[in-house]
Amino acid sequence: MAKVTVVVTDKSGKQTSFGTKTLTKLFKNNKGQVYKVQIQEPGQDGTDVGTYTVKGGVIPPNENPVVEAGENRTVNHGDLVVIDASARDPEGGTVEVTFIQEGGIPVVLERDPNDITIASFLAPEENTIITFGVIAKDEQGATSTDKVVITVGVPDVPVECPEGNEELVSTDISVSKPGTKGLGLSI
Repeated sequence: MAKVTVVVTDKSGKQTSFGTKTLTKLFKNNKGQVYKVQIQEPGQDGTDVGTYTVKGGVIPPNENPVVEAGENRTVNHGDLVVIDASARDPEGGTVEVTFIQEGGIPVVLERDPNDITIASFLAPEENTIITFGVIAKDEQGATSTDKVVITVGVPDVPVECPEGNEELVSTDISVSKPGTKGLGLSI
């Protein structure tokens, strides 16, 4: 297990680094003081595990990230569909965003290399309803999920005829030009 280091910054900007056992003693002796606490754990990229503002020796609980998957909508077959989600950490940390297809004809989702909250796909040539879950995860591992539903094409809608009026519905239509025998077209 990697060694964890705690860096505490007081209101004046003075920083103190020490192990985690000393942190509890510091807070018990200085209740009411406000500190910025960074808990650092060496990793592959050397980044902080978390940053907390502490008042009176109490570290507030981590809040879940906020994620919005975007508007549900209907698109045409073959359209380029862009999912423009948004995600943020209420504590100001960074978030990871994951898109998961949960329903519909499978599509190939392309991620925008410059924006983790944007993904796109080509709408299939069949009528379908495609659902994506968009998951945001903060630096402390808290997650939130939102869904977006994309309807592709016009869904088949059965035509119902009021009882007794069946004779009003005809599938035979002929097209003719005045003075001709017709074009031989029937639908």
